[in-house]
Amino acid sequence: MKRILWTGLMALALLAAASCAGPDNLRKMNVHSGRVTGIRLPSAGQPAITLSVQAEVDNPAGYVKLSDISGVLHSGKLTLGTFTADDFSIEPRMSKEYAVKLYLTPDSGLSFFTLMGLLRDFDPDDYVFDLDLRLSGSPNAKGPRYKLKDLPASLLLGHSR
Repeated sequence: MKRILWTGLMALALLAAASCAGPDNLRKMNVHSGRVTGIRLPSAGQPAITLSVQAEVDNPAGYVKLSDISGVLHSGKLTLGTFTADDFSIEPRMSKEYAVKLYLTPDSGLSFFTLMGLLRDFDPDDYVFDLDLRLSGSPNAKGPRYKLKDLPASLLLGHSR
């Protein structure tokens, strides 16, 4: 259960972390709920764990497009892996559920047993992530790139460090 919660929260990180650095529109948004709706384990053709997540977002502001989303998850000096997500848009002035696909790729130097031990003893205060994404207020524009470093995973759970 902790593993599913942890991986689902990583998808919500895309919204929560972007709201810390993006345009004013993102600062006004609230993520009310999120849940993992599907997990696809790695295969020969797709080495990443694919998560399907539903997130309810209340957006009282304008349209926002998030694209070129990627990041790295760390625990101390240990890199746990990388993640990417499909581009998605948040509609203006409405509350709506959004489907987000997140792809988690464990670091090649991380053994399966180390990863399982970290997940078993998961404490959000032990983890940080870096996020790189583009934000745009127009469906046709790429928008500026934002890079955020060492964001505490505890942000995702409503805790401050």
